[in-house]
Amino acid sequence: MKKMTKADLVEHIASQHKKFKKRWTRQVLDAFYDAVIWGLRRRGRVELRNFGVFYVVELPARVGRNPKTGESVDIPASRHVRFKMGKQMREELNG
Repeated sequence: MKKMTKADLVEHIASQHKKFKKRWTRQVLDAFYDAVIWGLRRRGRVELRNFGVFYVVELPARVGRNPKTGESVDIPASRHVRFKMGKQMREELNG
């Protein structure tokens, strides 16, 4: 399975809409990225209807193991982002 990079996404959007320049498209994607990060930091959840929901989960501190040495390692608490796809996306992917 081949991945799609940001450059690929910019290229695809710009090719689908002849009025969109690649530079402008890249700026819009950067602004979208910044807005999602802002929403997650501020509210902990960003919901895009028919696309999906990005949300923050708090992972507690825990003790892990170094697989090479077997030594115990303290892993600090952290925040991670999860994504749950929307109904329309799920139907289009599976339909």
